[in-house]
Amino acid sequence: MASKKQQMRPLFKPLPWWGWLVAVLLGGVIQYTAVEMKANRVTSGLKVSLEENYGLFTVSDMEQKVERYLSRPMNILKVKDLNLSGLEQYLDKNPFIEDADAFIDADDVLFVHIRMRQPLVRLMDYNGNSQFMDAKGVLMPVNEQYTIRVPVATGMFRVLNENEDEAAKWMAQLHNLSAAIQQDSFMWNLTEQIHLNEEKDFVIIPKLGREQIIVGDATRLDEKFEKLKLFYREGIRRTGFGRYRSINLKFNDQVIGKLNNT
Repeated sequence: MASKKQQMRPLFKPLPWWGWLVAVLLGGVIQYTAVEMKANRVTSGLKVSLEENYGLFTVSDMEQKVERYLSRPMNILKVKDLNLSGLEQYLDKNPFIEDADAFIDADDVLFVHIRMRQPLVRLMDYNGNSQFMDAKGVLMPVNEQYTIRVPVATGMFRVLNENEDEAAKWMAQLHNLSAAIQQDSFMWNLTEQIHLNEEKDFVIIPKLGREQIIVGDATRLDEKFEKLKLFYREGIRRTGFGRYRSINLKFNDQVIGKLNNT
């Protein structure tokens, strides 16, 4: 009869130290070989995706930019020759792009995901020169190839020529007002133009009607917008569009409307 010690004998003997060393080295060789084989494979395609395009560019436009950077056709470009970080840096330098992410998937397809800057308002001077301000307050050029429907801001270049702190203050106010308009569907559909007048009051020019909506500075905007909505429901409903020259929202707890004949 077998002893108890013999019955408890392990099924596998532990490897000696050199056995573990061989296993580790073998695993490293296999991994290196797999990586090297993948690096020498030819890329099998390009897929570009745009997050919230905003009408700045098409996917085809961005594919051409990526291919221009790669400088070689995808059907002869090896995975190891791709400089993904370099491609991301190249795309990030584009003033219309907020962030770019590039990676190779298991099928050797190059994926490029691009987050575009969101135009918020178009600044225009009296000579017709213009640039966009995006949702984060960053200025960017205008792409005349595509029509992007955002409010136009005028009168700003007067304050931009002042000292740096003063210019930054008014740009921040324009950003706050434009962002508040964008987030309010009524105001977004109403607003055609934002003008900073000589008294340094922001004035909204509506798409319908001839009245100027005097906002003042970019504070208490929720309150001012609600007062305007109430005025449109009550005052404009009685008098009709086109009767008012201006609607002043600057003052607390009141709206001052001036008729055209006053």
